[in-house]
Amino acid sequence: MTPSDSSPKQDISDELGALRAIVEGTARHTGQEFFQSLVRHLAAAVGTRYAFVAVFAGGTALAAGSRFTYQFGVP
Repeated sequence: MTPSDSSPKQDISDELGALRAIVEGTARHTGQEFFQSLVRHLAAAVGTRYAFVAVFAGGTALAAGSRFTYQFGVP
């Protein structure tokens, strides 16, 4: 997207719409179901086929483990 493709106001509106979709998609879930819903809605919001949530171990970014993953089209 180039600067002439959209206005800053439109970009903010798109971002708020994506955030709203994530919040509404995860609001009814807790625990493991929340994170599964979160990665699915994150992938949809940013238009990607894959998403994951990772946990950083020991307070360092050098050690992380993927906890929840999503691949478009795979339940």
